[in-house]
Amino acid sequence: MRLLPVRRQHAHMSAPVGLSPVESFVLAEADPEAALWEITAAWTADGDEADRVQAVPLLREAVIALAGYGFVAVHDFPLRPADWKQEIPVPADGVKAATANVQSWLWRPAGSSLLTVSITDAAVPWL
Repeated sequence: MRLLPVRRQHAHMSAPVGLSPVESFVLAEADPEAALWEITAAWTADGDEADRVQAVPLLREAVIALAGYGFVAVHDFPLRPADWKQEIPVPADGVKAATANVQSWLWRPAGSSLLTVSITDAAVPWL
């Protein structure tokens, strides 16, 4: 079982003082880019769907925080398999809504949408 993250950010700061263990994990998985379902699978060591669903709130919180810090970029691909020319950047203030659907964090069949996370240059010192 994984430990819950310890938030180490002061409310008045936009950059983190330190990253939680979950944020560090997501950042490492997003180097250079990963689909949300890949992050969930890695976190649960390819656990079953119930394990993955249980992990979503923790991982989602980390992605939202990292996007807020400017450490990751989230992209939406409306149709899978992904055509890289059709990626739609998700603005940092839209990441919370974009990642709300638990199904986005699980394996999706062809013909469905795909959300990915990639590191930004700002994240490189934190890797």
